[in-house]
Formats: sequence, C-alpha cells, structure tokens
Amino acid sequence: MATEKKRASSRREEAKPVDRLIYVGPPLPGGKLNSFSIFKGGVPKYLDALIKEQPDLSTLIVPVGEFARAREEVNTLGTALHAAYQNVLKGDQQNG
Repeated sequence: MATEKKRASSRREEAKPVDRLIYVGPPLPGGKLNSFSIFKGGVPKYLDALIKEQPDLSTLIVPVGEFARAREEVNTLGTALHAAYQNVLKGDQQNG
C-alpha cells in the first residue's frame, strides 16, 4: 500500500506543469524576447506567434532548474540547443 501511495504521488508530481521557465536563446530585435526572460506558469500566449515563426524558440525555453545545463549545451557544438540557438540567430538576421 505504501508503494501505491508513492507511485500516485510521483505521478501527480510528473503531471504538474513546470512552474518557472527561462529563455536561453539570443535576444530578438525590438525587445520581442530578451535572453534569460523568466516565465511563471508556462510559456505565455503572446509568444505563440513568435514560436510559430521560429519553432526553435520553444526548444530554448527550459525549466529554470535546467538553466546551467542548458547554457552549457547552447555553447556546445553539436547539441540540439546549440543548433536551435544558431537557427534563431539566422532567422533574426533574415527577418531583421
């Protein structure tokens, strides 16, 4: 019975939305999105249009608890976060 309670508790924890997220990508022109912006309660709706234009933005929004790892990956050639960062930079240069 104790095992069942632990499983139920861990399932609830997994189901909780991430409380705080941080954007680890480059700043976007016009102040649309700044590096290291923190969002509470998920990704805000006002970013939907930007993410639709540049899907890699969503890859660069990570839980605050993963910030150090994400920053390291952004700076490590060959990682998904590095590729996403570079794609966002290229997209800004093409749009800006």
